[in-house]
Order: sequence, then C-alpha cells, then structure tokens
Amino acid sequence: MVYLDVQRKLHKLKDNEEVYISLGSNKGDRFKALRSAVNAIKAFAQVEDASPIYETPPWGFNSKQEFLNAVVKIKTNLDPEKLLDRLLELEKEQGRYREIDMVGYQDRTIDLDILFYGKQIVQQKNLFIPHPRLEKRMFILKPLCDIAPNLYHPVIKRTIKQLLESTNDKTEIVRTSFHL
Repeated sequence: MVYLDVQRKLHKLKDNEEVYISLGSNKGDRFKALRSAVNAIKAFAQVEDASPIYETPPWGFNSKQEFLNAVVKIKTNLDPEKLLDRLLELEKEQGRYREIDMVGYQDRTIDLDILFYGKQIVQQKNLFIPHPRLEKRMFILKPLCDIAPNLYHPVIKRTIKQLLESTNDKTEIVRTSFHL
C-alpha cells in the first residue's frame, strides 16, 4: 500500500504543468497586493520563479495610478479551469470583483491572468490560453521575457524574446527595486 501511495505522489509530480501567471495592481498598497497573491498561490502551486516588478502606466484606460506588474512561473496539478477559479477567488479575497457586464478596464487591487498553461491552447467562454493580446502588451512581455525568453507561443509560433523585440507597444516601463 505504501508503494502505491509513493507511486501516486510521483505520478502527480510528473503531471505538474508549467504555468505562467501575470500579476498587476494599481490600487491600494500595490506591492503588498502582489506579495499577498504570490503567497496565496503557494497554497495550491509551487512557485518556481518570479520576474522583477515593473511600474507601468495603465493600459487601455485612463487612471492617475501607475501599475506594478510581474510574472510568476508555477507548477500545479490544477487543470486550467480549476486554476482560473482559484485565481479569481484570490482576486475576490483582495477586494477585486470582476463585473460580467463591465465595459472597459478599471483600477484594481489585483489582477491575475493565466498567460500560458504548458503547451495547451484553451478557447472557452471565460478562459483563453495563451492569454490573448499578450504580444501587444509590454507590461506582460518584459517581465515574462526576464524569466522565460525562450518560451514558445504555440499560436503565434515565436518565442517571448522575439515577441518582445517585435511588439508595437513602446510603452516605457520602469524596473523597481521590489522583489516577490
């Protein structure tokens, strides 16, 4: 029986998927929000790596508050849908509620998005992996490139480094001294 339990644990470790998650905050204590999110993610995933944190202007809407953005690499046994559910729970715990009928972007205490889930391509009503339009967003590409420059985008068929070098987004982002 012990042998079977060990085999199951080894099998679970083998099934862990490599996942990249973007984190962003521009409301309240931004750094604390990012740090709290990473600590909460550790309850259901192994955090493998974290990018530097960048200060970035809002993307797609006007706001007086700059964002802090980062990317983490995790390993998890959760499938994409369950992982999304857990991330949305974490957002709610930090005071963010996604409105189904909301139009446009708004300030947020925390924003957690699945960028890549292994090599999977997922297209569902509320879940798209790889994350759509990531190739057009410097605030995602730069921190992602810091930890995974050779990560291959299975739809666009280019590495993150190639996407960063060719993006039309020339937004100036600033690396901070904060670390996750």
